[in-house]
Amino acid sequence: MLLRWPAKVSKGKVIDTAYTSIDFAPTILSMMGVTNPGVAFHGIDGADEVLATDNIANSGTKAQTRFMTDSATSKWAAAVREDYKLVISGGEPWLFDLAKDPHEMTNVYGEANYTTMVEEMQDGLYGTMFQHKFPLAEQEIIYWSKPSCWDSNDQISAWKKRQCGELSDPRYSPGCSWRHVYEQCPVTCKRCCTDSPGDIFINGGLKKCKDVDNFCDKAKVRNFCPVTCSACPGANTEFGGGGTDDGGGSSQDDDGA
Repeated sequence: MLLRWPAKVSKGKVIDTAYTSIDFAPTILSMMGVTNPGVAFHGIDGADEVLATDNIANSGTKAQTRFMTDSATSKWAAAVREDYKLVISGGEPWLFDLAKDPHEMTNVYGEANYTTMVEEMQDGLYGTMFQHKFPLAEQEIIYWSKPSCWDSNDQISAWKKRQCGELSDPRYSPGCSWRHVYEQCPVTCKRCCTDSPGDIFINGGLKKCKDVDNFCDKAKVRNFCPVTCSACPGANTEFGGGGTDDGGGSSQDDDGA
């Protein structure tokens, strides 16, 4: 971007800070002295850096979190901050450390080194989803935190060419008796009986397992809170306990939610 304003911007000034198109409106309006435009802009106000007489960097950019969504299909929303990308969707949350994993192949969500970063990014994303009317905010149920039990998406380490989803097939279901298999596939193998400590998004709000009793008819809620919902494997419940594909936290697909 080239900018010429002889009375305000120093000749030959070069700005190295990375800005995007959403920063133009708040920056230009601020440079014009418009302090209350009546619009909650999403971008950075870079006026101080542009108008500075020396080449100071905008100190606010490092803490800036960018938000994005696939507005056409409302399948996900993401927050990007520094070298980290958080994605909330219909499945488990994902966090990518882009400096170590630029191709976004490894989910580091839940690892202790990233706890503070995740909390800050999730707080910002939650508010932004409603402020800017992200379609994902209209979803009934979303895993806002990672469930305690989650099947790996990778090939089963102890069973070449097999994945967790295939264990529902009677030809492969006996594999769930092997420890190395059920440890990697606790949901499909119906070995999950631990309430998740984080939050689940239900009808626009975040809830802990202690608050979900009225929603236990939803598979995602039962998967997230199997103890609270009396859906542990082998339990004799109205949801079928461990004896059906939909009960006992045995399915990661929601029944209409």
